[in-house]
This record gives sequence, C-alpha cells and structure tokens, in this order.
Amino acid sequence: MNTKPTYEQLLSRVQELEIQRQQASPPPIMSEEHLVWLESTPVCNKAVDLDFNLKYMNAAGVNALKIDDVEKYYGKPYPFSFYPESFKRTMTKCMNKAIATKQVVTQESPITNLENVRIWYHSTITPVLDSNANVDYLIISSIDITESKVAEQALSQHSVMLETIVSKRTQYLEKEIKERRESEEKITYLANHDQLTQLANRYLLFGRLKQACARAEIEDTKVAILFIDLDGFKFINDKMGHDFGDQVLIEQAKRISCCLRSTDTAARYGGDEFVVLLTDVRDIRSIEKVAKRLRVSLNQPVMINNLSVNLSASIGISFFPDHTLIPKELISQADKAMYQVKNKGKNGFQFVVNTLCLKV
Repeated sequence: MNTKPTYEQLLSRVQELEIQRQQASPPPIMSEEHLVWLESTPVCNKAVDLDFNLKYMNAAGVNALKIDDVEKYYGKPYPFSFYPESFKRTMTKCMNKAIATKQVVTQESPITNLENVRIWYHSTITPVLDSNANVDYLIISSIDITESKVAEQALSQHSVMLETIVSKRTQYLEKEIKERRESEEKITYLANHDQLTQLANRYLLFGRLKQACARAEIEDTKVAILFIDLDGFKFINDKMGHDFGDQVLIEQAKRISCCLRSTDTAARYGGDEFVVLLTDVRDIRSIEKVAKRLRVSLNQPVMINNLSVNLSASIGISFFPDHTLIPKELISQADKAMYQVKNKGKNGFQFVVNTLCLKV
C-alpha cells in the first residue's frame, strides 16, 4: 500500500529539483536569444564559470563527444577528465590568460571523445563581461578541424616522400655525373698515358712540347729534350721473358720520374726508349745535372723476383731554340745524339751542337 509523501519530503524534492535546474541551465547572464544561437550552431559551444566548472554545452558538443547525459557534467571541472593531459594543461593555461587579459584566446589541440575517436579542435575562448566590466564567465567555441589536420598531415607526409624521392634522385644523378666524369677522366688519361709505365705517351709529349716551346719563345728561356735508350734491355727481355722485361721497364720509368721536377714530363716513346721534356731551362748546366742524375739512377741494379739485372742508359740531348725552332725536330735530333752515344760505347750522354754531337 503506497503512502503519500509528507510536506517535508515534497519540499526537499522541490529544492533538489531546483538545484538541478539551476545547474543544468546556462549562466544567468546568457539571454534566451544567445542560448538559441549557441544551440543552433554546428560548433561545439561550452560555458564555463570562473572556477572552470561546466555550466552549459550545446547539442553539437554533446554529439561530438558522444555524451549520453550532459547534465551529469554540469558543475564538474572543465576540461573533462577523459581529455588528454596535454589538452587539459593547454586549455587551462588559455582560460587563465583569457580571464587575466579579458581578451579572446585561441588554441589548437586534439582531444579524444568517449568512443576514443581523435578530434582536432580549434578553440576560441571568449571572456564574457558583466555590467562592471569584470569577467563573468567564459564561452568556449570549438570548431572541428580534423579533416584539415588530416589533410595537412597527409600533405606533410607527401612532402616528406617527395623530398625523399628528390633526394634519392639527386644522389643518383650526382653519382651518375661523378661516374661519368671519372669515366671521362679515365678515358682522357688512357689516351694520354702509356698503359704499362703510366708515363706520358707520344701524343701528350708532343702537345706539351709544343706548348713549352711557345712559352720559352715568349719568356726567352730554353726547352730541353733528353732521349733515353736502355742499354742491354733487349738481351734481358729476350732471355728473361717479356713479363720480366715489363717489370724492368716499370722500375726504370719510376726512376726517371724521380729525377725530374713536377713541371717536367717523362714519356715512354716506344719499347725501351724514353723521352724527358725539361721546361723553363735557364742554362746548359742545369740540363747536365738532370742527365747525370738519370744516368746514375738508371745504372743501379734492378731487382725483379729476387733476380738482379744491370742496365745502363744512352742519352741524347737537344734544346730549343739553339738546335731547331721546330718542336718535333728536337726529338729527332736528340735521338740522333743518343745513337752517337751508343756508337761510342753506350752508357753516357751528349748534346747536339749545330747538327753535330758533343760527347760529355
């Protein structure tokens, strides 16, 4: 059997409902027109008191956050407990700034709703002032910018991907250019050098000789050609074999290079014949010094595979412009002078003198 409630019970229930109504209603300063506008917008709108307790949230916010009963959040702290800690810190800082400055503050941060869906919000915190120009409460309007953020992130990822592709392509092109340059340099080197001794070949020698003579004519200096033939090489090559002979040529080529300046040129002319080009020659004595160094160095025993062999060198010398004004004739005259040394017993050097050879 049901009992009718007493007057005290009815009064207590009325007071309880009034408290709930007051908590569920927007702040007193909010007009009916303002409330209608907040409810009609698709933006998540919230009203928060100065203690940062939620006083109101419109339907758009309730739907976005997947809240079943918004009234249980009224009078509770904002930001909500299910928001990320980073958002709570940022939003609290912004609300304090809005109250302190009485100015609108904006911020962008992601939140997660009750269904654990991530939403990016651009929030505007607006302080609402009372008749005394004091902050009465805050209106927080949050616009869902998730699509633009996703697009922005996709664009950023695409940019990174493009940068990676461009970087790889650039590296590939740089590698290709480097390899092509190295290939061209190698081809140029092979075209200008003897493959066995790595000395200059005839082509490079003639080019440098022509340039040296032109420069000597301008600077009033001399250019010398030393034509070298290795005495006894043919015998060693025939007896010990071509591989052994090649090693002897390589060793003697190194010795010739060591006797010269960096501005001079050592070339293999053919077989066991070598040509040395001396530039910027000031006097004959400097040529003699080089010839003596070459003779001493080339006369040293050569050790190949624990076998020692002895050679000597016959050297003919001509120089520009005294003996000829034609660069290539310098070589042929030095060659003739070298044969004069051989005919007189080998192992020496001599100069060309007016088409005659002077034995030194």
